[in-house]
Amino acid sequence: MIRLLVVGKDNFKYNRTAVLLSGLIAHPEVDLKVHTLKTKSRKEGSVLSLLTKDFDYAFVPAFRHTDMGFVKRWSQVPVIFDPLISKFMTKVIDYKHYHKLFKYIIDYRAFHHADLLIADTEAHRDYYNRMFNVPLTKSLTLPVGVNTDEFKPSKLNLELKSESKAKFVVGFYGSFNPLQGTSVIMEAARLLLSNEEIVFKIIGTGYEYKAAQNQIKSNKLINVELVGWVQQDCLKKEIDKFDLCLGIFGSSLKADSVVPNKIYHYAALGKAILTKDTMGIREVFDESSLELIKAKSEDLSQSILKLKDDDRKRKNLGQNALNVIQGGYTHHHIAQLLVDRMKSGI
Repeated sequence: MIRLLVVGKDNFKYNRTAVLLSGLIAHPEVDLKVHTLKTKSRKEGSVLSLLTKDFDYAFVPAFRHTDMGFVKRWSQVPVIFDPLISKFMTKVIDYKHYHKLFKYIIDYRAFHHADLLIADTEAHRDYYNRMFNVPLTKSLTLPVGVNTDEFKPSKLNLELKSESKAKFVVGFYGSFNPLQGTSVIMEAARLLLSNEEIVFKIIGTGYEYKAAQNQIKSNKLINVELVGWVQQDCLKKEIDKFDLCLGIFGSSLKADSVVPNKIYHYAALGKAILTKDTMGIREVFDESSLELIKAKSEDLSQSILKLKDDDRKRKNLGQNALNVIQGGYTHHHIAQLLVDRMKSGI
């Protein structure tokens, strides 16, 4: 039995961590407990020190870079860190906030405090090695995956589109961060404005949401519906309404290095997916399971038109994407990868 203490200030419910923990909790060889850090005082450190005596490993979840130094200092067992992102890559390279160069130091210290550093893709793992000198022997690629107990395909997802349906719904959800390339989606919507059969349903809010609103207003995009934020427990129901799901179309290094949550969610529901062709995406999927294109509005609009008129291809893409998930990217598969590494020692 592996005894694992998950410890951090928060973010236990973020999708990446929730998927992994759901798999670990269900695993017969894992005894898991969650401990929330209330402060970073000496008293709290003493509590953590005593607590870790009863465990084999401590695990710090996604985004908790600033917890790593404290946990490493007080833990009496090896510490596993799953950052999910590099703050330097996100804030400086992706968002171009060049006044935040100090994020590099935050990343470097957090990554080197870890006895085992988790990466969600090989591309991210190589970046940690190249940019922060994290030895490959001290890191592990653990795909994000998806909780397939929560995201199950509806029967209609795997059937051909009804000819009587009035509109062809092109759907997207996200937090409007730069890597998602929502401006590319809006421009594709402009190019397809004359096609009254196609509508875009956009779920979420975030950094570039205002820019999207401005594009809609200035180009009079009556074919775009901005839904706003949707709670996680309602997300599946909304995705089920999509005839075609859009991934990401950003131009940054981060966009090329990740497999976003949305791709795993769409695939687990057996949906046809259209997204940018990247090295991160190709670690999991290929042309048989996703429609892969360059991140250009013209390519996106033309691919939407082609897939709209090819029910059979959309069905095949959806089924193949679902097969990929069921073959190795469920929450049980992801948990097993970490269990195997912990059993072999880190």
